[in-house]
Amino acid sequence: MERSLDEAISKVLERSYVQDVSDIDIEELRSRREYARRLESVLSYARRLLQARIDIAKNSSEGDVVTEQLSQTLARSVKGPETATRHVEVELSEELQALADQWIEAVVEPHSNLSNIELLIRLEEAEAGISSKRHQLHEVLNVLSSEVKGRYIRGEASIDTVLGEKPV
Repeated sequence: MERSLDEAISKVLERSYVQDVSDIDIEELRSRREYARRLESVLSYARRLLQARIDIAKNSSEGDVVTEQLSQTLARSVKGPETATRHVEVELSEELQALADQWIEAVVEPHSNLSNIELLIRLEEAEAGISSKRHQLHEVLNVLSSEVKGRYIRGEASIDTVLGEKPV
């Protein structure tokens, strides 16, 4: 994984990541697709954390201690990937969760002295940015998945290689 979530996402969203996919070895293609899936899961996790903070900011008053405690609890306890969009189960490792948590803190921490309304605006902007990047990652995943599927259809790839078996 890259040093930062932004670097990792930028790498996958570069044109070269999906350019000439027909020339990429099937194992590399699967590897790229899995990497993009993991990043999408991290963004999904980060987005849910932001949405929880947005909900808290919308429903709290300045200096609300219970709301602050709830915010901290949500930041620690939300786990697992979102499945509504792609129905892909990808467990988030502690490393990936830490990346998402660091990203969220980088968004929120510099603005901790803002009013609830100002913080809400900042959180909504960050959530919109994440949604945009997730959409772009879905496009990358579609390109990679279509190529893998096409290779199976054309007989250029075999499920046996995924299962670790040698074709007969």
